[in-house]
Amino acid sequence: MTLRLYEDVLVYGPAPEDVRWVLERIGARTCSTILEDEAGGFVQTATGQAAPEGRFAVEYRDGEQYQALADDLAQVRPVFEAFLRGDRAWRTALDLAVQDL
Repeated sequence: MTLRLYEDVLVYGPAPEDVRWVLERIGARTCSTILEDEAGGFVQTATGQAAPEGRFAVEYRDGEQYQALADDLAQVRPVFEAFLRGDRAWRTALDLAVQDL
């Protein structure tokens, strides 16, 4: 897996503490974080233009692409940590809707 913050930080084979460190650096300015597996599936979050002020857009791809809005990082962090573990149960934690791409 790879973990990316903005275009600046790239971590190969991230650990849970790497995910927490990266998510803690998301601020009010436009930024994104993506965690991608070897098959091309990913979970990502973004602020700024991607989401209403103070919220986080969360996107997930596994064949189709889904999106939800989270109110805070407390909702985003478990999604990233579960994806990292390969646990798919997190997908029911947010109201994910299929995106028309």
